[in-house]
Amino acid sequence: MRGRREGFCAATRSFYGGGMSAKEYKGISGGFGSYSQRGGRAGMVRLRLAGGVLDRERLDFIVDCIDRHGIGRVHMTACQSLQLHDLDAEAVCAIVNEAPAHGIDTFGGGGDHPRNVMASPLSGVDPEGCFDVLPYAVATERYVLSLAGSIDLPRKLKIAFAASPANDVHATFRDLGFLARPDGRFDVHTAGGLGRDPRPGLHTAVAEPSEVLLHVRAMIDVFQEHGDRGNRARARTRFIPETLGEERYREAYARALAEAGRAGVPRIGPPAETYAPEASVLVAPRIRTQRQAGLHSVSWHPIGGDIEPAMLKRLRDALRGMPGAELRLSTDQTLHIINCGRGDADTLAGLTADGAADVFEASVSCVGATVCQIGLRDSRALLERLVAMSRRNAFPDGTLPQVRISGCGS
Repeated sequence: MRGRREGFCAATRSFYGGGMSAKEYKGISGGFGSYSQRGGRAGMVRLRLAGGVLDRERLDFIVDCIDRHGIGRVHMTACQSLQLHDLDAEAVCAIVNEAPAHGIDTFGGGGDHPRNVMASPLSGVDPEGCFDVLPYAVATERYVLSLAGSIDLPRKLKIAFAASPANDVHATFRDLGFLARPDGRFDVHTAGGLGRDPRPGLHTAVAEPSEVLLHVRAMIDVFQEHGDRGNRARARTRFIPETLGEERYREAYARALAEAGRAGVPRIGPPAETYAPEASVLVAPRIRTQRQAGLHSVSWHPIGGDIEPAMLKRLRDALRGMPGAELRLSTDQTLHIINCGRGDADTLAGLTADGAADVFEASVSCVGATVCQIGLRDSRALLERLVAMSRRNAFPDGTLPQVRISGCGS
């Protein structure tokens, strides 16, 4: 991987120096989670954070990058990643090279690769969850990164783990989704997807947690063999059952699953520890009880998923005096701070008081066409105008629903 990063950095310096076309550079940079922004004068890096976990070491690294490189824009994605924007070539290379030493990778953050593995952001602390799915998401993240260079996918592949029937990460609409069951097993859904022509995945199996990586390998192999390489618009897993027919698709998946078992794909242990779901209690605005007695989570939704770099620094400083507390990113651009005592939760709620004040203000937007090179519309500015309109009219909470705004066909 070191040699690949060196090649990426050479291409990055060439592109920003005017020696490479945008199309040629995108074919190289996307695999490392980096793209040039509109105009080609600055770039971004997408950080893989399995399950949206932003622990102390990762947070310290990101804040250090903000200080060293003068980063002015940080954006939460709908796949629990964090994007650092407005970077020059040297900043891009430094972040990509240094991130792995701090538990962060960027490889596969873009391009035709398995993307950041998603998980319920409150997994393990949500009283309504069936069991903690995060260990299986982290193991899956490590496994797909270990396959880098040895697989050839037709397009990207998204994997998600939901800890409860609430399905907050839309596991049933992913290329591969694992939905936790009260009995400690997973309902496995395959070949689903959002975007153009969305469709739910097929309920394909009931699996023990130890079998998760077998299903990951099976989905990768089916995608490699049957994905549409002649039509990029249909080169996603959700079109395979339509092309093959559902029965043939299920047969192909079963064969791939059996082959994964024979090939010695590793199993994950130990078994899941289930717990009886209980109601989560809202004890104050944005503060909820965890299943761990005496601990709370605090939610904060910065408008449009954009976090002021100075706010990340303030959160980092606040968490230094709160042992066990960490940040979790969600798929709807809400940031949760978990494992807080009640007094610390009140402090953090006050620190993050500038976020969304109601359901509509917690709407989701991509970064928009003024920044994104493939964007068609300025989704971020549209959301700002809509929020301003709602505030002018003083609409009561619930008058307007949460909406999701995409600036392009992706």
